[in-house]
Amino acid sequence: MNEDKYFLKVDADFFSFEFESHGKNGSVTKIVRFTKSESEEYYNLGFGDKNEQTGEINDSITTKMVI
Repeated sequence: MNEDKYFLKVDADFFSFEFESHGKNGSVTKIVRFTKSESEEYYNLGFGDKNEQTGEINDSITTKMVI
């Protein structure tokens, strides 16, 4: 596999990762975040575009970053 690498911004506890996705239509900041369940036995994996105003994950949209 000969793909470009993504440079990650990682939080101190290694639960949240951010990277820039680039395409001919521009760039979008993506987030991958692990959160513990209420019982703390399981983790949830969240992925989506970063809402630049709130810093939260927007996983309800589809971003088409055509290369």
